[in-house]
Amino acid sequence: MTGSGNVTLDPAQRAGLFTQGAFLATKADADDSHPVKRGVTLLERVLCTELTPPQGVLIPPVADSSPDKTTRERFAMHSQGSCAACHSMIDPLGFAFENYDAVGAYRTTENGKPVDATGALKVGSLDVKFKNAIELLPALAKAPEAQACMATQWMRYGLRRREAQGTDEKPSLDALMQTFKDSKFDMRELIVAVTKTRSFTHRTLSAGEVAQ
Repeated sequence: MTGSGNVTLDPAQRAGLFTQGAFLATKADADDSHPVKRGVTLLERVLCTELTPPQGVLIPPVADSSPDKTTRERFAMHSQGSCAACHSMIDPLGFAFENYDAVGAYRTTENGKPVDATGALKVGSLDVKFKNAIELLPALAKAPEAQACMATQWMRYGLRRREAQGTDEKPSLDALMQTFKDSKFDMRELIVAVTKTRSFTHRTLSAGEVAQ
């Protein structure tokens, strides 16, 4: 056996976890890059924005694969009618990853047409414009919403549950976010800070329990 070494990837094609094959292939169909799956994941996991499907609305199926259309062209229907409210947030994030096919392989064309991975969206007060995922990801990292979501997600991971509704755990989240900012967004400091929050060191009594 030969020894293993570092793998050098083209920085114009790969940057961070979300451009790795494991994520891209998981958030895709067998033969389709599926921008909605990728977009929803970023919206929920990176921006902590969860969408509720509209009630009583018939969501039309996406057109079948066609040799004369790109994936983006087939999914463009989402920008119309009742679908637009949610997909105006989902689709730009998903389309940013159109340079990666169903298994995460990098591509510049699809069905003989140039891949279009450009987009724009508003994240809080920040207008984010990008040519592809390589530009999108560092832009999102600068958004206060993404930074706060990172702190929230690590809190959830440490507690193995979601934060309690209301204001009971807001002080812990606020303290966690402040530590994250003060450390200039050092992930190591964030993880340690989770273990120092009151939410981590204390818990609410269950029904019938009595504090000793």
